[in-house]
Amino acid sequence: MIFYSIFIMNCDFCNSKEMTSRSFIETKNEYGIYSNIPLAEGHSLVIPKKHVVSIRELSDTDIASLFKTVRIAAKKLNKIYRAEGMNFAFNEGDVAGQRIPHLHIHIIPRKKGDVKIDPRNLFYREERKRKKLNNDQMNEIVSSLKKKFKKV
Repeated sequence: MIFYSIFIMNCDFCNSKEMTSRSFIETKNEYGIYSNIPLAEGHSLVIPKKHVVSIRELSDTDIASLFKTVRIAAKKLNKIYRAEGMNFAFNEGDVAGQRIPHLHIHIIPRKKGDVKIDPRNLFYREERKRKKLNNDQMNEIVSSLKKKFKKV
């Protein structure tokens, strides 16, 4: 139990007071937030409220809830951003690229030419090339998404 508590204490998602303000969709079990370092326009994350590092820690019911929220968010993001395709991804463990020790599913609406790399190499990129959004940019995007989510 001490090990679990240490993870929660160091988890950006569990300890973020911004999580509610950054979410454009919220269910009983998940948040949907816009990425603060988007790979492409619309890049969002669906995050379980329950602290888990790995998908293997979730029950079948939790997994069903998580992917139902992913599906709802993806459908709406697809319409809002007029996507031609979608990337869905998650990483487990530092060696696999997981930077925050809390499971989260990436949803990236895609359009031809939106990112100047082969989509098969999307997550193998140099971090310094991604532009980090400031708080005002994030607030504007999230506010807009909340309004658009209600309409679609």
